[in-house]
Amino acid sequence: MTKFKLPFKLKFQNSINNQRGQILLVIVLLSAVLITVGLSIAQLTSQEAKISKLEEESKKALAAAEAGLDNALKGNFNTFTLGSGGSQTSVNVSTSSVAKDYFITPLLRKDQQYTFYLSDPPNLNNNWNHELTFYFNSDPAAGCGNNDGAALELTLIYSNTNSIKRWLLEPCSRFSGAQIITATAYGADFNNVGFAYTASLDLSSISQPRILIIRTLFAQTKIGFKGSQNLPAQGRTITSTANTESGVSNRIQLFQSYPQIPADFFVTTF
Repeated sequence: MTKFKLPFKLKFQNSINNQRGQILLVIVLLSAVLITVGLSIAQLTSQEAKISKLEEESKKALAAAEAGLDNALKGNFNTFTLGSGGSQTSVNVSTSSVAKDYFITPLLRKDQQYTFYLSDPPNLNNNWNHELTFYFNSDPAAGCGNNDGAALELTLIYSNTNSIKRWLLEPCSRFSGAQIITATAYGADFNNVGFAYTASLDLSSISQPRILIIRTLFAQTKIGFKGSQNLPAQGRTITSTANTESGVSNRIQLFQSYPQIPADFFVTTF
């Protein structure tokens, strides 16, 4: 049998073709990688540009909403537009007073007082005379064991003659007398605020309750109020909403309480 041998030239030609095929494959793979990297960079650059634009628009909307809130505090609740051309921002300001059966004050420092309205200002009409429950001593570090648990001094202004009644809500038995209302341990959350003590005051026998002035004694505390019926609104909520032409929106809300009587003007004593 005769053995068949490929000519050397044919073997060399096959080797060149294989090398060309491998080079072509490498070129295709490199091209795919470069295209993928290029598309990723382009997409990342586009996203960063969009984020930067959104941040810019958000800052613009926030500044416009703050301008609307400033106008509202000056008594101007009109809708207005900032900017011109394709960069306008519309601002809408509204106010609302919602009556609820509860209310919580900001944190009051020791000896600071809070004016709680039992009637509608400025004429002090629509008087509220129902049972009112207080929650106080929101400072975990203060308590009767250290003799620094918060107590509340109450001064009620009522009737057309602006008569006055006074009480003391006392959890630690530091005082005695007919005007003392003993507070009891509560130790739970009221509207997401923890309070150590609670006490109640029935105003049903009071003629035309108008204003209740509460002064904190011995320790700082927030004060929670719970009514057997909806309480009078203690202020108004101002909402300023700004919308840019690109669709970015920002909203600011501010609660503005009714006028507070300064502590230096009216300080109660027992």
